[in-house]
Amino acid sequence: MTRKCQSLVKVRDHGDYTRVQIAEDAGYLDEPQAQALGEQLLDLVDEFGAGKFVLDLANVHYLTSTTLDNLVLLNGRLNATGGRLTLCNLKPHIHELFEITRLNELLQIHPAGEAAGPGGRQDSCWQTDSVSV
Repeated sequence: MTRKCQSLVKVRDHGDYTRVQIAEDAGYLDEPQAQALGEQLLDLVDEFGAGKFVLDLANVHYLTSTTLDNLVLLNGRLNATGGRLTLCNLKPHIHELFEITRLNELLQIHPAGEAAGPGGRQDSCWQTDSVSV
């Protein structure tokens, strides 16, 4: 099942995990977009259940501390119910931000070029079959 959740994310349910891709036009996550993204991500947990979420950040060029807060909150909600959040396809400067804030010690992160799917499968972040509907 593929669906678009407003304009910030594309979602694809792969059965054993849910892939969430930040939409191309949402790559600059300023405060209003960060707040909307946080709400959408938490809504997805309610909709799909607490499972494995792979969040593809390939299209993210800028994010605020609100986005970081939202990712920590999402991670906590998933962990509390037996799920897991994995971030993948981070641009080098975005990955560096996670290292500087030490969030790389809390969150599971796979920079661009590393396998991130369950069992190391690369399809979780490299498939391009998500289509907005």
